[in-house]
Amino acid sequence: MKNNTNTEANVDIMERKSREIGLVIAIIIISLVAFAGAGLSAYEFIDNSKKDDQIQSLQNKIRELEKKASVATNGKPTRIRVVSSSWSGWSKDYKPVEKESFCEIKLYEKCVVKTSHYSDTSGREWDEEILSFEIRSVDDDKISIHTFQDFSYNGNGFGNTKRDFVIEAGESLRLTTPTMDAGDIFTLSLTEE
Repeated sequence: MKNNTNTEANVDIMERKSREIGLVIAIIIISLVAFAGAGLSAYEFIDNSKKDDQIQSLQNKIRELEKKASVATNGKPTRIRVVSSSWSGWSKDYKPVEKESFCEIKLYEKCVVKTSHYSDTSGREWDEEILSFEIRSVDDDKISIHTFQDFSYNGNGFGNTKRDFVIEAGESLRLTTPTMDAGDIFTLSLTEE
């Protein structure tokens, strides 16, 4: 009799566990089907009467963001103007040629202004960046840049070398390669153009 009761209890427990496992499997299958259906046609689950309202609301939000973005750049610098020149102590009649270039104001994006091509007597050739920088911070009236080369600033090319500079609106920053006989001069300023 006791054996019979234990067997019936074991059968009940096994049937209950089997039903629970079946229920869990069914829930998983239903969930997977529901997620797949929602992923493939989420738009269909939106009530048709609300579609137009929701689309209109999203379009209004996009217009607001576009307006804020245009106001944010209106009257503020959007590019850095770089005037490249050179100097030489080898000739009294040396006439530098100025070249103008622009870099968009984008945080942490490298801007290469000038490179030079070099070679040696063994036939090896390489390009070297003379001025390249990235913008580290942007304020309403100034930006901070980090150059990847050392520069003398607002001077004659000797001493005062560093790599971090600030360009203020309405002012220009003059960077000079720290060389003795000849070199490059870069004048950086902020512009809206």
